[in-house]
Amino acid sequence: MPCGNRRVQAPERPLSSHATEASAVSGIDGPRTLQVGFVLLIGLSVALVSLQAGAGVRFVLLAGVGGLVLGVVVTWFVVRNLREVMPDTPDMSDREW
Repeated sequence: MPCGNRRVQAPERPLSSHATEASAVSGIDGPRTLQVGFVLLIGLSVALVSLQAGAGVRFVLLAGVGGLVLGVVVTWFVVRNLREVMPDTPDMSDREW
C-alpha cells in the first residue's frame, strides 16, 4: 500500500513562446520602459499638482499633456547627457544573471 507522502513529478514542459519573448523584451527594452515610466511620472505629477491647486478639469488635462511634453524633454536631456558622460558603459542586455 503506497504512503500518502509520495511526490508526483509533473512532466517537463518547454517554455512557452510568450515567456521567452517576455524575457527577451525585458532585456532589450528595459531602459525604454524606464524612460516611459519617467515621462508618465512627470506628466501625472503635473496633473495632480494642478488638481490639488483647485484647477478645473480642462486645465488639469491641459497640464497633464504639458507635463508629458515636459517629461519627454527632461528624459531626452538626461539620457543624452548620460551617454556623453558614460560612453564606455557596457551593454548589460547580454549579461547572464
